[in-house]
Amino acid sequence: MGWHIPSGTAFFNDIYYEMLGYENGEFPSNYATWRTLVHEDDIERVEKELRVAVENGKGFNIDLRMRMKSGDWKWVSTRGKVVERDEKGTAQRMVGVLTDITGRKRAEEEINTKNALLQKLNSEKDKFISIIAHDLKSPFNSLIGFSKLLSENIEDFDKEEIRKFAKLIHDTSENTYKLLENLLEWSLSQKGSIRFQPEIIDLNRKLLDNIEQFRSIADRKKIKIIFEPKFDCLVKCDLNMINTILRNLLSNAVKYSYQNGQITVSVDTADNHYEVSIEDNGVGIKKEDLPKLFRIDCDINTIGTGSENGTGLGLILCKEFVEKHGCTIRTESEPGKGSKFIFTLPGA
Repeated sequence: MGWHIPSGTAFFNDIYYEMLGYENGEFPSNYATWRTLVHEDDIERVEKELRVAVENGKGFNIDLRMRMKSGDWKWVSTRGKVVERDEKGTAQRMVGVLTDITGRKRAEEEINTKNALLQKLNSEKDKFISIIAHDLKSPFNSLIGFSKLLSENIEDFDKEEIRKFAKLIHDTSENTYKLLENLLEWSLSQKGSIRFQPEIIDLNRKLLDNIEQFRSIADRKKIKIIFEPKFDCLVKCDLNMINTILRNLLSNAVKYSYQNGQITVSVDTADNHYEVSIEDNGVGIKKEDLPKLFRIDCDINTIGTGSENGTGLGLILCKEFVEKHGCTIRTESEPGKGSKFIFTLPGA
């Protein structure tokens, strides 16, 4: 490496051995032995700082992890400097002290964990406020506006115009109700108020029931929903949670599908699990946005092909509820070619 530890430097004394749980003199008190006890993630940084101390005469103050005899890792702080050089300037001896800082490091980790939790809670609060302030306010303004226009001027409209206004009011009400459902479920999940009650469910029947709820909405956009059960499949899951997952994924598939599009639902086996896939050929998702889909602190607001709004809260609920079952959810997508959401459920 172009540098060396002074030959007069001993790396262990009685207290050093004791601090790490070893017997005095259990191994040679030299740099080669000392190096084997340093955590592999710390060694490069430690050697860099020691190199500077040896070559430039600067003192060092390094925090690192060292392996105890028990196999556990102890955080220590080592401070020192070169105190003797020969006539050529080559370091001959260093002195230093070692301090056990495990307690301090644990306290720092606890503080960092709490700070991360606070940041998460703040992000969730901001998202919640944003949804209430914008995503709820906007549809209610539409409802108030359309219903007022209709009630005050109904004599001026023909049947087709009245039907058009009624449809707009209905669609807005339906979308707002779905948003409220997600808001309430998400709020309850954060409070830990939602009980996880798994039971044995016919997955094919549950898929067919949820698909049927979206037939009329899909028909308006001339979208086909295809699902052909290939085999019987019983899963052990929470009924309310699976309904929320399917409702949100099917709603998104319809929302982001083009007119005359197609949504394909399928079930496959995967070890002791079943893998459910809901695929559309709609607008798709940018590659850089895929990692943000299931995060509350990221805002991805893509307008549906029928100008439908979305908050992203539904996907966050899907992830939470799927993970409650000890399972996973993932996405495959390409802009302009559609999206595919795949999640697993435990077999009964």
